[in-house]
Amino acid sequence: MSAGLMARGQILNGGFESPAISTVSVLGLGVAPGVQIYTSIINPNGITDWTVLSGDVTLINGNAGLTSSLGLLTAAEGNQYVVLNGVAENISLSPLSIGIAQTGTIGDISQTFSTVAGKGYQISFQYRGLAVGALTNNPAIDVGLTNANSSTAPVNGTLTANIALGAWQTDTFTFVATGTNSTLSFFQDSSGGNVGLVGLDNVVLTALPEPSQYGEAAVVFLVVLMGARIWSQRRKEPDAHAVCSGGL
Repeated sequence: MSAGLMARGQILNGGFESPAISTVSVLGLGVAPGVQIYTSIINPNGITDWTVLSGDVTLINGNAGLTSSLGLLTAAEGNQYVVLNGVAENISLSPLSIGIAQTGTIGDISQTFSTVAGKGYQISFQYRGLAVGALTNNPAIDVGLTNANSSTAPVNGTLTANIALGAWQTDTFTFVATGTNSTLSFFQDSSGGNVGLVGLDNVVLTALPEPSQYGEAAVVFLVVLMGARIWSQRRKEPDAHAVCSGGL
């Protein structure tokens, strides 16, 4: 399914494994992640099933040998994830750190998926903060959602992406759809000087069970239970006609 088309009740390519980005090799050995930048102007639909609405978004393959063994820049699941900002094509390595040159702007990535009005859904995703050079502040990630009611999505600027080795965090929220489709978007909060990098991975949509299903099941259970009790009581009660006949 190409980007821009509506996912059928699910998030497509939620692990950002498509398109596959090659890792950087030196002497035939994978030592650094592969990196590809997508911009809202040049190639907004380059990441399968997603759209870069504004700025730059970077797709990273963190499955390279050295970075994978050290737990640096690896994905939360699978091999790839996105960074909600533009970073340089080359990533410098040193014995103590990995340096990423920040060359782009903060990006906004989104996907539209089909829903059923009045039905509840749950969205989960994983995110992490990535240092840029000497910058170690923890940036914030924002979540946008359209055609949704009773949403527990985090308020903009309140979800902090901690910068720590391999520290992927998980967030989950629910909402009730108000139409036949919703658009989910992720972007980095730029207020207060939050200019670090935010990684995003493993976005999953789950339809919640209908509350009415539980109610109907409870009613059926109560009817069966009451019927069983009445039947049991009637079996225990003596035959009134027989008792009267015996007393004559």
